[in-house]
Amino acid sequence: MKPWQWSTLSGVSLGYGFFNGESATLLSAPIGLQLTRKLNHNLYAFGSVSTTPAFINLRHSFISTDIQKIQQNNRHINPNGMNMYSRAELGLMYVNDQKTFSISASIGVEKSSNPAFSNQQLHLIRPNTVVYPKR
Repeated sequence: MKPWQWSTLSGVSLGYGFFNGESATLLSAPIGLQLTRKLNHNLYAFGSVSTTPAFINLRHSFISTDIQKIQQNNRHINPNGMNMYSRAELGLMYVNDQKTFSISASIGVEKSSNPAFSNQQLHLIRPNTVVYPKR
């Protein structure tokens, strides 16, 4: 292996989750570039950058209200639809002598196209009031 090695990463992810009778789906396609440096026989350092377009449909699974009704002027908040995520990461990886086991640790920063995601509860239905007759 050369002291420095460039590699690309890509993939497709499809996910489905459910909670309390509601569901959420996810479709993403991450692509990225990684630079790896061999430090010694068993230790490698790496850094990577990636971007991930993702389609997410929450169907109110994890929020109890429509986020668009809370912040109507913010066109960027989109819990149901296409979003873009970017990430930069640095880390270390240990590989055993037989090259059959590896473990890694990394730290990264990530940014999404959603500028904020509020979990503010909005009660759109008025509570049922009870009217007692006069006695």
